[in-house]
Amino acid sequence: MEQTDIAEIHSPPGSDTQTSAVATVDIRSLTIADCAGVADRIRSELASNGKIVLTLAQCEEIDTAGAQLLAIIRCDEGIASRISIEGLSDVVSDLLALLGLSSLMTAH
Repeated sequence: MEQTDIAEIHSPPGSDTQTSAVATVDIRSLTIADCAGVADRIRSELASNGKIVLTLAQCEEIDTAGAQLLAIIRCDEGIASRISIEGLSDVVSDLLALLGLSSLMTAH
């Protein structure tokens, strides 16, 4: 699977990718097989843009590794202040509820 299938990074409409202060990362799959690639994309975008928005509305797959990555993003103050998480799909919401982590997504 190519990384573009995992997380597509784009800037808000009308903005230049090189100068945008905020990038959007659309996550479509967040499983153990995807997490390293997604983490690399997040690091790259943070280095380039300073802040990013993770959109999980189209995420069709997530496992406990993906849930751990989301928990780390939310619990690490240095990271949490630079990353917003929006648009949870039902699949993501259901797993986070099952794991007792729903409050992490609403706490920020």
